[in-house]
Amino acid sequence: MAKNLRGQSNGKRTCDDYFIQYPAIREKPYQTRMLLQVHDELVFDLHVSEQADLIPRILHAMSHALPLPHDVPGSAEAGTGANWLAAH
Repeated sequence: MAKNLRGQSNGKRTCDDYFIQYPAIREKPYQTRMLLQVHDELVFDLHVSEQADLIPRILHAMSHALPLPHDVPGSAEAGTGANWLAAH
């Protein structure tokens, strides 16, 4: 799974803030692992059996990681595929 955050100018900070929240989604012994950060994206080795549970958790954590002024909602997207290119 490759996950992209809209608004790349704040994307790096949001990814950094996400790392603080990351333990919150590690409540279960998931097999999925975060592999790397590429600019405003986090790349995971996502096990298909965990997809339905983890994608919403990751998207929620990313869209709420950086408080925006005037109650502007954060936005995050997810894509899945056999490799990074296919996930886009």
